[in-house]
Amino acid sequence: MAGFGLKCGDAAKRCSDEITLHAIAGNAGKWAAIRLADGGSDHVAYDSRSDAVSHQISPEYCTFVLIPPDGMQARQADRLLGFWRQVYDAGFRAVDPRDDIPSMPLTAPEGREQIRLFGGK
Repeated sequence: MAGFGLKCGDAAKRCSDEITLHAIAGNAGKWAAIRLADGGSDHVAYDSRSDAVSHQISPEYCTFVLIPPDGMQARQADRLLGFWRQVYDAGFRAVDPRDDIPSMPLTAPEGREQIRLFGGK
């Protein structure tokens, strides 16, 4: 992925730990801002996606995750970061809180099609 130096595996572990800690803390249904570059976060659970977006210094370098009640496994985080990094590389930025952002696809072909629609390869 262009623009991101760390291996997705390291970032995925960091992301999954963050989301799982939020779930354990009772923050399911809230939003976390996850940096695409390293999987890190500001460690805040926001009541809405728009709050998460507006509190970031550089929201264009983040993805925003609805915190599930059972946390997130590293392999799920790896797929999440991989998908959003490809979306970013295709030129899409989900920084306007009113954006109708795409959901993460369930299959690889669906993911390739969404990225193609964003102008990627």
